[in-house]
Amino acid sequence: MDRVMVQKQRETYTFDRKLHPDSRVRDDQLKKLSEVVMHNAWKTSELETEIKGLVKYFPEKSTEPHFWDSKKGILHIVNTRGVMRKFRDTDLVESLSEILGRQLTLKVNNYKDDAAMAGKRFEEFAFSLVLEIFKGINPKDIVKSKEIVVMLGPHRSLKFNGIKAIRENTNEYLNYKILKLNNKLVICFDYIFADQARNILSQIYSMTSSYFLGVDLNIFHFGKIGILNPDLKVGDICIPIAALDEMKVVKGDFRTYPIYNQLEFNKKVSGIFRKSIAEEVHAGTTINMTSVLKQSKSSLEHGLKAGGDFLDMEWSVMASLDHGYHSNYPNLGSINYFFAGVGSDKPLEGKTLAETKYPREKEEKIAAAFLKIIESI
Repeated sequence: MDRVMVQKQRETYTFDRKLHPDSRVRDDQLKKLSEVVMHNAWKTSELETEIKGLVKYFPEKSTEPHFWDSKKGILHIVNTRGVMRKFRDTDLVESLSEILGRQLTLKVNNYKDDAAMAGKRFEEFAFSLVLEIFKGINPKDIVKSKEIVVMLGPHRSLKFNGIKAIRENTNEYLNYKILKLNNKLVICFDYIFADQARNILSQIYSMTSSYFLGVDLNIFHFGKIGILNPDLKVGDICIPIAALDEMKVVKGDFRTYPIYNQLEFNKKVSGIFRKSIAEEVHAGTTINMTSVLKQSKSSLEHGLKAGGDFLDMEWSVMASLDHGYHSNYPNLGSINYFFAGVGSDKPLEGKTLAETKYPREKEEKIAAAFLKIIESI
């Protein structure tokens, strides 16, 4: 097969994201699992009667609640995050079937029994969350600063250094904290995934345009990324200045889309960032990926041939939202992007997300550099 992950890597990646972290419960699942029910766009609280009494757990590398019915051999998954999360879970169930050597039944329990309604509900989750944030903000702060700062990235790598959150919330869709830094409001979202980033930003743009006039949006994003360029290594800090789309590249379409990343093109910002990072920063082209388990050597080699350096799921999704944005959000000022990531895996060399460990302190360095930039600009 042309897959990037070998059998053992697929097993590790799949088990860590779907099965119970306790080996005794995991062994029970491996013996009895016959069916997976994905509750798509439901909230856990809405399913309490159906899944009451089952073993609730969070896999070692997943934030979604899972429920194990040992008597019936059924695993229940609650997806509150987004459409791409649904596809990732579908890939994981297919992988489980292959590993276990038996075909698992996958049932998708869409919200209101309608896939389109489920997709729409993810947008509603984003709307409700952003509305909650805006209702909790003093509008005078935004009018005074003429900007809103949004930072997207794992909270565990964001060290607040004594900065207290003026508001925060933890929920199934997405966690957030609001900071006040030099009289600027900084909305910090936790680890964000694929289409979730688009939904959140589009709601922020819409509400900012609805409530204010001429307010700028400064969008910061950090996290882990895949490495494609053979000259780069796991742990390198990388910034995108262009993007390719995996599905198009496979079909021979090598068109790149620009990402006007302030970390590269704004001299002042670039200087602050590189001084704070205090190591080489690699600028290049990212490839928007859709699946980890289905990555193939041939598709990645196509991407490398097309000029791809990194692999991610958010940067081009977010950057594409500013094309012609004034026709949708006429009262917005400018939208500025600050994107950086840490290489976490190098799949063409066999170093996959199943087993590689990247230096999380590099992620912390990026977040700290972002806070310095916010203070300075």
